[in-house]
Amino acid sequence: MTDTNTLPTDATLQDALNSGALAIINASEEQDLYQLLAALNALVAEKTAAGATGQAQATQLLMWCYSMRLDAGNKTEPFQPGHRMADGGTTAKPDHLTPAQVQLLAGLYGDVKPPARRARLADLVGLKIRQRRLDHVVAAIDAYMATPLDRDHWFDGGEHYWHRALRLAISFHSGVGERFETIEHALFAAFERACETSEGTEPLWYLRPLQAEDVGTHAGAIANRLQQLADGRMDKGAGDAAEYAYQSAAYWFGRAKNPERSAAMLHARAVVTERKADSFDRGILRQNFYTDALRYFREVDGRFHVALSVRDAIERVQLKLDEAGRMAIGEMQTIKTPVPAVDVADLVEDAIAQVRGKSALGALLAFMELDHWPSRAAYLAQARDGAKVGIFASLVSSTYLAGDGRQVKQVAPLTGDDQRDAEAIELKAMQYYVQTAQFTAQTALSPALSEIYMQHALSLADFQVIAHDCPTVPLSHARAVAQGLYAGYQRDFVTALHILLPQFENIVRALLKAAGVLTTRTDDSGITMEVGLSALVKEPKLVEILGADVVFGISTLMCTQVGPNFRNDIAHGLATSADCNTLVGLYTWWFIFRLVFIQWHLASQPTDRPDVSTRDSFS
Repeated sequence: MTDTNTLPTDATLQDALNSGALAIINASEEQDLYQLLAALNALVAEKTAAGATGQAQATQLLMWCYSMRLDAGNKTEPFQPGHRMADGGTTAKPDHLTPAQVQLLAGLYGDVKPPARRARLADLVGLKIRQRRLDHVVAAIDAYMATPLDRDHWFDGGEHYWHRALRLAISFHSGVGERFETIEHALFAAFERACETSEGTEPLWYLRPLQAEDVGTHAGAIANRLQQLADGRMDKGAGDAAEYAYQSAAYWFGRAKNPERSAAMLHARAVVTERKADSFDRGILRQNFYTDALRYFREVDGRFHVALSVRDAIERVQLKLDEAGRMAIGEMQTIKTPVPAVDVADLVEDAIAQVRGKSALGALLAFMELDHWPSRAAYLAQARDGAKVGIFASLVSSTYLAGDGRQVKQVAPLTGDDQRDAEAIELKAMQYYVQTAQFTAQTALSPALSEIYMQHALSLADFQVIAHDCPTVPLSHARAVAQGLYAGYQRDFVTALHILLPQFENIVRALLKAAGVLTTRTDDSGITMEVGLSALVKEPKLVEILGADVVFGISTLMCTQVGPNFRNDIAHGLATSADCNTLVGLYTWWFIFRLVFIQWHLASQPTDRPDVSTRDSFS
């Protein structure tokens, strides 16, 4: 855990200038981050051995600054620590910088030549300096804007740099001259160039910062150009690119206050997706895309349903979806990433090895396969065997207490009759599963998550792609789901679970509604209310949709008082930070992430989607 208070902070600007750190930073702009940090770390060791304490401290400070990760989409904490430890500690972040260190950086960044590295120091100074001097902010914006707007630079940090420049220009609009207009014009020009030269979705990349900040004075022009782009992609048979272009056009027509054209673009996207589903022979593939098409048709503004024949389209696609479901019977197969047998003593090392050295997508796939859905039958068998061994449970009843000491469940003594003992056996099976979940989180999920965080700078935008394109996540809830998944990736399980549990309940409700299950109850006063997750998991139809094992996992982790009971404790304000930041809290986040990620990954497999993510590490 980084704590600058344990280190001397008396390094001076002259120490920094004499240390040789600037020569390393300025040596090669092509040097990647890990090479830069390794070189600075070696210099710290050299200066420490030579007794040049001040120079070592100054170099260490610069190493801290460059170890932070820029997450331009995060408006409150744009600089994230490079590494988060399982115990909650982190490597350096802006809060660790002292006023003296900030002043040292303020005097130094002007001598840094590579624009992106100069921008980092200037931005940190502008963020931390007490007087909020705009010259530091302007220096950061100008340095970020020096990054060329092209394909190669965009995925090498360029998107974050331009997005951060835009965010700063918005925040300090009146104090930074016409930089907002300059940035907007540059992004629009890059979009126009890509429309002429790219055959894929590259034009959409340069609109993402504007769309994320919900700004853009050229909304009408962008929307019209996107529609032309989408139509052109369709003419060339590039359905995936057309789908994303129509989606973006719908947003920009909305910004241009043209809801009719926006609705038409959403309708066009749905039609493209329906046609894509029609093109497949296998029912399981058709099923995924017909489900997407239904989501898109339902997103069309109700005012334009008649004009666009949306209701007819929904009925048509629903019939196709039903037929695809019948075709899919027998086509299902388990998809696994091969994981070799391991020694229990080496579980932690093996979990890290499973995700290390892979692309971000490959690492996440391996992360999802570090455990599988619980086998309800196996846990029930384990519970029955345990009951046969011990006689104590047959003599006395079992009392279950909540974390605050409340008695929440009492079960009669075991009788030896399977039917009469069913509840007690089920509860014992759930307890076994919770114990396994905690062990798995400690020996596999936690170390693997730390490794992924250290190796891949995933952003909120990456999780938005996953949530938005997951067939089981309602489109209007995708951003909230993404925020919950991203919070868990950053090991903030308090935020993650408080966002995800209500959102996951809504996902389950939407699945049941789509299957024709009534998810509401009307009381004697005529008031109709939605039922909670604890009742929804008892619906037999949910077992048909998700399988008995997944439903068992949901019940155990979220709805049962003998387990963590996260859904109910969060809903009633009983869940504390200590409850959430636990091994079972990590496991519950992973469980939800796995459900969303697998559906997203399966849906993205049949066709070539080179730009499905906002980052090249996903490709």
